[in-house]
Amino acid sequence: MAYGYQSARKAETERRKKLFIQALRKNGIVTAACDAANLTARLVYTHRKTDANFAAAWEEGLEAST
Repeated sequence: MAYGYQSARKAETERRKKLFIQALRKNGIVTAACDAANLTARLVYTHRKTDANFAAAWEEGLEAST
């Protein structure tokens, strides 16, 4: 049962990270993207440090917003 919960939680985190990147591409504002994805700034900066793909998508999102 715990495995299913962890799997669902990971899937939800990935979904929110995608929402964050989409919002970042749209407006280029980290705080607004956090709000859109219902994530804290602290968490997205942690993901940026620990997830190279997320960090790359973040940079691409910022470039696309300008």
